[in-house]
Amino acid sequence: MEANFRYPGPKPRSREAGVLMFADCVESASRALTPPTPSSLRKLVHDLMMKRLLDGQFDESGLTLTELSRIAESLGKSLTALFHARIKYPESASRKAA
Repeated sequence: MEANFRYPGPKPRSREAGVLMFADCVESASRALTPPTPSSLRKLVHDLMMKRLLDGQFDESGLTLTELSRIAESLGKSLTALFHARIKYPESASRKAA
């Protein structure tokens, strides 16, 4: 069943393609989290990186473990900023009267 959701094409063969593949999977998977919290987003990014690393998907990309760790950290911060909760501001008196 997992094969139905896997890209059958070649593994990324450049660093840029590896980053793009990783960012795409992280972005799509993050939209399924309810609710997305900073810790759940960081865990998701780490888990997805490890799964792809152990599956050999980065083998031909030329990315080092240090670079993958930095990319994962950056993606985690970006997703946290994207999904951060906004505080609800009290309505002003002029808006209530309208």
